[in-house]
Order: sequence, then C-alpha cells, then structure tokens
Amino acid sequence: MTDRLQEFGHNFQIKSVVCLMTKPNFIEQVIDILDESHYDSDNLKWIVKESKKYFVKYKKPITLDVFKVKVNEIENDVMKTTVVETLKEVYRHLEATDLDFVQDKVLDFFKNQTLKNAIIKSVEILEQKGDYEQIKNLIDDAMKAGTERDLGHEYAEDIDIRYSEMARETVETPWDV
Repeated sequence: MTDRLQEFGHNFQIKSVVCLMTKPNFIEQVIDILDESHYDSDNLKWIVKESKKYFVKYKKPITLDVFKVKVNEIENDVMKTTVVETLKEVYRHLEATDLDFVQDKVLDFFKNQTLKNAIIKSVEILEQKGDYEQIKNLIDDAMKAGTERDLGHEYAEDIDIRYSEMARETVETPWDV
C-alpha cells in the first residue's frame, strides 16, 4: 500500500486531475475523501482544492474555462505561472487512454487513507474514553467512503421538466383537464 500519492509520480497526479475534470461520477464518488494535501506541489494542491470547491458549489466538474478565470485571481505571479503550466499539462493528458486505471488507483488510495486515519483516530478514542460505539461509527463511515453515490432517480428534482409536454410524449384523452 502506498502512503503518498507522490509515489505514483507526477504524470499520474496530473492524470488524476484530468479525471476530476472529465469524469463527473468519479469526482462525485471521491469528493468527501479527496485531500489535496497528498499532492506533491502547491500548484496541484491549488488545482485540486479549486476543483473540490467548484464541484461542491455547482455539482459539476470544473472546466479549463473556469480555471482561466480562477487563475487570474491568484496574486502571486510565480504561483500563477506554475498553475498555468500545470493546467497545460492537464490539457495534454485529456485524451490519455489509461484514465480509468488512474481513476481506480486514486479512488483506492484515498479510501485507504481514510480508513488509515479512522484506525489511528480509533486508537486515540480507545485510549481516552473507550467509546466503542464512536469507534464503530468512525470505522463504518471510513468503510463507506468513496462508494458510488448513484442511488437511482431523484424523483423530486426537476419535476416541472418531467411534466412538460416537451419532456414526454403525451396522448390525448377524451376527458376534460
């Protein structure tokens, strides 16, 4: 098991950012356990942090166009330049053929980190107060982390659209409305 994302290499980290930007199901699955501190450079940490903030707010993956605006908000010129260079690398990897593999490895990595942190915290809880229920909940939550969230159709969302004539094929009946 790898303890650091850096051990996978720089290109791997770049491709993980590509996955965050191009795979909505992936970012939705990993958003709660995604920790930018595991990335090796400040510019990658900034990109991952902005990707998370954008997804939490808009429920969609961030785009390069959004990054163009966000980069202009960076005051440190050196940081701005390194972020732009990193985003250029991300752009070059948009068509990489191994993104599914990268996605699986990143997901496994963050799941393992979440479980490891829960175990460490469990030891502290056990030594301090011996609250087994809290430990059980902590481990249960860690085991659920990173699981797929597509639980089916959200019936209450977009109900107006579903009832519009354009969203469905209606059949006329002889009864009054």
